[in-house]
Amino acid sequence: MSLDELRAHGKSTFQDTVKEIPQRSKDQLKLSIGVLLSLDSACWPKALRVSVDAFESSISSDPRDLAKEFEVSVGDARHIVNGTTFFAAMLSAHPECTPEQFVDVLQQAGIVDSAQVTVALKLAETVIAERPELTEEFEKGALGNVVLPSVRRLETSVDVRLSTSDTGVITAVPVVLMMLDTNAEGQVLWCQMSKQELNAMIAKLNRAKKDVETAETWIQSKSATVGG
Repeated sequence: MSLDELRAHGKSTFQDTVKEIPQRSKDQLKLSIGVLLSLDSACWPKALRVSVDAFESSISSDPRDLAKEFEVSVGDARHIVNGTTFFAAMLSAHPECTPEQFVDVLQQAGIVDSAQVTVALKLAETVIAERPELTEEFEKGALGNVVLPSVRRLETSVDVRLSTSDTGVITAVPVVLMMLDTNAEGQVLWCQMSKQELNAMIAKLNRAKKDVETAETWIQSKSATVGG
């Protein structure tokens, strides 16, 4: 999804966009923003970085890691990501919005309480100060997800398979269960792997990661040349 697609009707205002949000989603957003605004502002920069990754895919960040770093529950970590993603994406998609206009719309919609306005304004100002960089990262994420289905969710668990023989001997083996979901309708992969297959997959993914890092270095060198 690109930032342009966040607009409800082509070139709609942020107020129009908020009006399009279903009430149930508004209630959930209010809860998430409430948790976010109670967070120490020193944590906002980290939350903003995570929000860019979470905008396109929930697989990009593990709320358990954020919960540990921010010393909050996993549930609150999810709320923090949801709330920060909303602030970052909406303020990037609507560059015409000032912090005051942005928070005023949220207050009118009942998403931000009057007691939260001061902190919400401070967060909006923090996001706007980083808006050029955030917008660039959002658009890069959208570009990387065009054409083919993209990974949206990955879940794993470990199962223990048992079998018995006539002599009562029990054989047991661990099996990795994996669910991989994409943004395409009905394209969900369920599979199982042995430890050996898991290790092979991890090795291949690590090689792919190195290839991506090499490509990033090449892109940066070309960008520096063009910029110079």
